Amino acid sequence: MSDERTYSSSSSTISISLQNGEYSFSVGNSTCYQPVEEKGSFTVNGSNVIIRIDFIKVLYRVTFTEVCLSNSTPWCVNLSIGESFRPDLRDSYTFYLPIGNYSYTVSAPFGYSVPQRADPVPGKSN
Repeated sequence: MSDERTYSSSSSTISISLQNGEYSFSVGNSTCYQPVEEKGSFTVNGSNVIIRIDFIKVLYRVTFTEVCLSNSTPWCVNLSIGESFRPDLRDSYTFYLPIGNYSYTVSAPFGYSVPQRADPVPGKSN
């Protein structure tokens, strides 16, 4: 029989009191961060135990794909965070971004125009 309990915190530390023994744990992730190691185990044997849990930011792939340009027509995308690509002949550009709101501009090649749009780059929110 296992005694599973869920602990959460909005600070950087969770402190609990446990009797001597062997324990295992799992760490959940959110839409913004995920633990580097999702599971682990430890032993309490008469002294304090400190377990460090490292998190990394979750990045989402955002791809801009052109349609209707000829193969030899360069174009580029600029994001509000300062990320940009130089004009190139590729048919798509991919960014890896954390959750957030971003604006973007598409630079049209000579002789072409880009319809004015106010579409934000979509993302989830907590």
